[in-house]
Amino acid sequence: MKEKALLIGVNKNNQDFDEEMIELENLVISLELEIAGKIIQNLNEINRVFYVGTGKIDEIKEYIEENEIDVVVVNAELSPLQQRKLEKEFKVNVIDRTNLILEIFATRARTKEAKIQVELAYLQFMLPRLVGSYSALDRQRGGKNKGLGEKKLELDRRRIEGDILKYKKELTKIEKQRENKNKRKNTSMLPKVSLVGYTNAGKSTLMNLFIDLYVNDDKKRVVNKDMLFTTLDTTSRRIELEDEEVFILSDTVGFVSSLPTLLIESFKSTLREILEADLLINVIDFSSDNY
Repeated sequence: MKEKALLIGVNKNNQDFDEEMIELENLVISLELEIAGKIIQNLNEINRVFYVGTGKIDEIKEYIEENEIDVVVVNAELSPLQQRKLEKEFKVNVIDRTNLILEIFATRARTKEAKIQVELAYLQFMLPRLVGSYSALDRQRGGKNKGLGEKKLELDRRRIEGDILKYKKELTKIEKQRENKNKRKNTSMLPKVSLVGYTNAGKSTLMNLFIDLYVNDDKKRVVNKDMLFTTLDTTSRRIELEDEEVFILSDTVGFVSSLPTLLIESFKSTLREILEADLLINVIDFSSDNY
């Protein structure tokens, strides 16, 4: 049975708000959660403590209880304080937009590089969120062993910072290996074409079309599914046209609106393919209302 999710959004007179909420729904469906409801609030300013207005808290709590909600998904990047306060009030898991995308990336990652990139982003996301659980531990202990939570916090902070440094070094090593591999294949001087655009817009479909027409090798085809973030790794293929023109065609990771900065940072080695491309083909889904 799928977990039931309640979607929460605050509209600060944002013209793109409806589209962002639709995108959030698609992200939630991609994580195989059941959307049980949606609560929207119009505010001039975001509540710094609860994200939503304090008067909305009781309405959300009542909805959670009546509909047996398992998880609340918020269409924003919550501060560590906001997330702790909401979970304390709602008594269920609360995940924000960044955490949601991270969870999707974790389920889609297949290669070593993609898995490291996702883990790096997750650790950077969790680092500022450590303090809440350990301060609670100190309060529970009272005067006895005072500071135990603080000591545990410092140990975990050092461990995570060490893991972040380790993963960054591993990604640098993988990137250099890829550069050397391209040099050995003698592809470094060939023109580079990258397919870019919104996730699930049809980049992999177009990539496979080129492969079918000019490579004629089913083993070279890329994974193509009707879901967000099917592609997390850059896949490149050597394409030789009928006039014997040769270039490297790359299928890149797709984008969504408000893509978390830490994900962009973690996937910069993959995104570098875009920066180094000689030509970018922006793939647009014409069937979308917001193409």
